[in-house]
Amino acid sequence: QKNIVVAVATILAIMTSLFLPPDILLMFGSTYSVLAAFVIIGGPIIGVMAACFLTPTPGRGVAAIKLLSILFMIWLIGKINVWIENII
Repeated sequence: QKNIVVAVATILAIMTSLFLPPDILLMFGSTYSVLAAFVIIGGPIIGVMAACFLTPTPGRGVAAIKLLSILFMIWLIGKINVWIENII
């Protein structure tokens, strides 16, 4: 039954997190944070590139929107570089 499965899984997850060494928990956290950062930062960049290259440009309005989105991505990548330089 679903309620029993959820309860057993929750208890196992709590027991596992309590008895794992802190170094292994930190390793899992750093790995997942890197994956989340790639998705959060890389997702919009890949989405704008796909929208610009894979969709037709029938008029000037669509071309202007594509230009503005590319300029926004250039600005965003520049800001990310500044943040990274401040962190490092």
